[in-house]
Amino acid sequence: MSATGQNLAPGEVEARIDAALTEARAALKKGAPNITAARMRGLLRSRAQLGDKWKDVAELSKDSYDYFAAENAARRYLALNRDEPDRTLLLARILLDADKAREALPLAEALFQQVPHEPRLAFFAASCAARAGETDRALNYLHKAVAMRPTYGSAWHLIAWLKRFEAGDPDIDAMKKAWDSGQIPDGREKAAIGFGIGKALDDLDEVDEGFAYVSQAAEMMAKETPFSADDLQTYVDDLRRTFDDSFFRNTRGAGAPGKRSIFVVGMPRSGTTLVEQILGAHSGSAGGGELPFMQVATHALGTCRGDRIQAFLEFSKSDDPLGKMGGRYLELMSEQFGLRGHVVDKALNNTFKVGLIAKMLSEAPIIWMQRDPGAIAWSSLRVMFAGQHGWSYGQQRLAARIRAVDQLHEHFAALLPDRVLTAPYESLTAAPEEGARRIVTHCGLEMEPGVLDFHKSRKGVSTAAMTQVREPIHTRAVDRWKRYEAHLQPFLDAYYGTDR
Repeated sequence: MSATGQNLAPGEVEARIDAALTEARAALKKGAPNITAARMRGLLRSRAQLGDKWKDVAELSKDSYDYFAAENAARRYLALNRDEPDRTLLLARILLDADKAREALPLAEALFQQVPHEPRLAFFAASCAARAGETDRALNYLHKAVAMRPTYGSAWHLIAWLKRFEAGDPDIDAMKKAWDSGQIPDGREKAAIGFGIGKALDDLDEVDEGFAYVSQAAEMMAKETPFSADDLQTYVDDLRRTFDDSFFRNTRGAGAPGKRSIFVVGMPRSGTTLVEQILGAHSGSAGGGELPFMQVATHALGTCRGDRIQAFLEFSKSDDPLGKMGGRYLELMSEQFGLRGHVVDKALNNTFKVGLIAKMLSEAPIIWMQRDPGAIAWSSLRVMFAGQHGWSYGQQRLAARIRAVDQLHEHFAALLPDRVLTAPYESLTAAPEEGARRIVTHCGLEMEPGVLDFHKSRKGVSTAAMTQVREPIHTRAVDRWKRYEAHLQPFLDAYYGTDR
């Protein structure tokens, strides 16, 4: 939209604004958020006076993962009336989603002070504090939330992952009481409490009882999050066929150059957060977390499937369509992180886009984390992931997912030996300096002593590795899963078959 208000009647400007918003909503429903983002950026560039419709621009931009535009629009919406709490909440949520927890935290705290009897606002303030690395602050808000709502599953779950439990901790009895209360139907909130109890009992080495709670919670989540092992295998087979040696030969010279972007891939709970923290502690690099930029940059392509990629390349009017998408990724990264320094991206779905990433960003280093399958299985089964991750809520599901990722690793490690660095978790924790040096060097950086001191940082993370990042590298977690080996027999049988 180019409406600026010049030479247009007020009614015509309003009509053009409404048309842009309508088109943006329709594009989002059709799975074309790139069009949504473009329309919202057009409104931001214009000098049109949108009034309260800045809220629509902010929300549509957020839904299309354009956090730069979303924040800009939310600030304009808030400036119209700073006394309405919902306006502040919108901006704070966008800042948190954009990994700006330290900016979101004072807004969240101010909101809770305005409405101190709302447990959801206490939980939101806690989430901001946790992401900002303010653990004690987060726990304080969480305990206020569960004091107001004793069955607040999400709050109990976050409490569990922010602390280590000792015998006699009253939070354990409080979680069990909420679980047994009969006030929460089976579903995500009750499952969150079950996972929280499982984490607490794991801290106390109460293996059998802890596993029972985790199993029940996982069963609840499995009913809400479908998963097809056959569909996953079909997708992985398609990726391996598409991104083969001939694909890389035929697209030689394509892609945006530079090593600024660093991708850390592999199974969740395999050590990806550890690598991000190591690199984030380097003076020349920043940990970006699970960035949405790849999803935004590849909107025009759609699903990363062979037929879609071939059609995209065939019908694109650009001489280097993949490089153009890579350039878009770098633009989005620069908007959030500035123009200098490396940035680590560990978004979960990037594992399935390694072939695409390797062509879009022709020099970007890729680090593939590997870990004992049993350790990944237990660590994943006991966690309630944000979003829809149906593969984690069942032992056969986990076996299928880990096998599929193993196949992708084998394929790309052989195909791109200079780009893909395999980093075994066990080796990294056993010899941290040597492992960190390999990783840092692979990214084109010089080794610095401070990369192993990431635990001294106050920066938080948004994953279940919240306690890990506050400790130096250790080997305690390497074999900890074996306490559950008997309980994990269904996984081990499904993963190894007769080879074990």
